[in-house]
Amino acid sequence: MTKSGKKKHLIRNIKKKLVEFNISQPQHDFLVSSALSTGFVAGLGSGKSMIASLKVILFKLKYPKIKAAYYLPTYPLIKDIAFEKFPELLEEIGIKYVLNKSDKEIKLKNFGKIIFRTMSEPETIIGYEVGYSVIDETDNLPLEKMTIAYENITSRNRQKLPDGVLNIVDVVGTPEGYKWFYTNFKKNPLKGSILIKASTYSNLHNLPSDYIDKLSMIFPPNRLK
Repeated sequence: MTKSGKKKHLIRNIKKKLVEFNISQPQHDFLVSSALSTGFVAGLGSGKSMIASLKVILFKLKYPKIKAAYYLPTYPLIKDIAFEKFPELLEEIGIKYVLNKSDKEIKLKNFGKIIFRTMSEPETIIGYEVGYSVIDETDNLPLEKMTIAYENITSRNRQKLPDGVLNIVDVVGTPEGYKWFYTNFKKNPLKGSILIKASTYSNLHNLPSDYIDKLSMIFPPNRLK
């Protein structure tokens, strides 16, 4: 959790309304990246899921007729991350929505649909098409299973965008050792990919003042670093 970046204000004009987000420099870099695959590896509390969720929403505002997908290892994580973070952001931006938990999707009024899928059974990632995908917490799955999931996710990510922009698959996660994330963004980088690193320190302005002190009490020095 070394210090990096500084807090930065992002202002988006959405539906004739100015909405301000207080984000870090690494979060901003991820948000504006147009690489075929941007990896955002970040420490605990660095706001990776928040910025990934916001990027999906901004995609939908630009391409309301194109579906977007958000992937997590398990259904409980969809409940904890997707079903909480997305509604918070949509309400902050002022977009009306309907959350369908049984179908694992959010319908945005006038801006189409965001679907959520698990990766625990990669063979079930079939039968639909999207134009943008975000994968969260890849290293919660074994390397072989995650490899199959990524292949299936990429094959689903094929809805043609009206302005000719290429389809993107972004990946966010916390450092979990030398697993899928490390292999595909550091050891043998995916074609057209870039890697953005963010420490917990970069998001201190959005965290409790004693958050890192508490982590220091429970993590050994190598894990903390």
